[in-house]
Amino acid sequence: MLQSMALTLFWLKTGIKRTISLIKSSPLTIIWIMIITGSFIYSITNNYIKIVLDSQIKITIAFLLALFSLLKSLKNYDIMPVLLKHSKSKLQNRHILRKFFIKQAFTNNILLIIFYIITFNSTEDNFSSIIMLTAIIASTLISYLIMRQKNHQKTWNKNEIKFKLKINPTIKSLIYDYLTPDFIATAVTCLVLFIIVAVEFTKNIENFFESENKNIFFIISAIIISIGFIGIVDSIKNINWKFHAIISQNTFLYHIKRTVFFLTGAFGLPILTFIIIGAKANLFLMFKYLFCLIVLYWTSVFIAFTFNNTLTKAFILMLIAAFTLWISTLPAGFLPVLIIPLLAVLLKSKNEYKEWYLFPDNL
Repeated sequence: MLQSMALTLFWLKTGIKRTISLIKSSPLTIIWIMIITGSFIYSITNNYIKIVLDSQIKITIAFLLALFSLLKSLKNYDIMPVLLKHSKSKLQNRHILRKFFIKQAFTNNILLIIFYIITFNSTEDNFSSIIMLTAIIASTLISYLIMRQKNHQKTWNKNEIKFKLKINPTIKSLIYDYLTPDFIATAVTCLVLFIIVAVEFTKNIENFFESENKNIFFIISAIIISIGFIGIVDSIKNINWKFHAIISQNTFLYHIKRTVFFLTGAFGLPILTFIIIGAKANLFLMFKYLFCLIVLYWTSVFIAFTFNNTLTKAFILMLIAAFTLWISTLPAGFLPVLIIPLLAVLLKSKNEYKEWYLFPDNL
């Protein structure tokens, strides 16, 4: 009895440690996946939301998510810590790596799996469900094979790729600095959810235009797009601050311009779609919620440069986003109140951004 209790406590302790380690490694991704998944499960089970997607749309979104997982598989994974962790075990390296890449393949496809679960009962067409299930299995298998092959080539220096793609140095530096796994996961989640919402509203566009309560589209769209903005928090700490500190110490305006350029490129299309649909539905509401989106956009940029840990900044951003959306439900005369938190984070970030030069590895 005591032995079984000790074993249970051991595995419980191990599980808690691994969960905490996972949250520390990708805090934004884990938090948003938990929030979004929990919200959808609660809403769907209580019939607050009923998602009805055409089979073609469902398969298209699944294809995009599968493509995202395959692109994520091309990342250079650091396998040395994994091998060192099991160095005293009797397992051979190939078994350790096989287990690691299988876990990583499922992690890469987590968004596709969640999308399949959420939309399982959205269509009566069993054929699309079979295709999606096949896509999950195929994407997971291909993701695993890509990682194994990439690791094999890296280890034995075989099949060197001689072809070099010429990319503008500015664009290349933006990709290296800002395109982190957390940002990709957050951006893809944002884009997929926005596509679902846009399709659902445009499919019943006549009823939507005739409806008296049009705020629901603007509120949901603002929430989804703001989720994408929060992903920039993780990107700032990925900037090569040592280079900027030693070789080229740039101004606050320089970093803001680069961040705005990258964030606009990532979310320009959903924002433009929001403006087009919103202008046709209600021009006044479109400008009202566009103002709220602009405030959240700049707040996310400024607060990303403050010198706090990622979880603290994400929590503050969520509070500001909730406050902004609450103000958006009030008369338009209250909108200038949103300038106050925006100016506060602007001053804070302007005073603290140079600390990244001094302590680039602290957060």
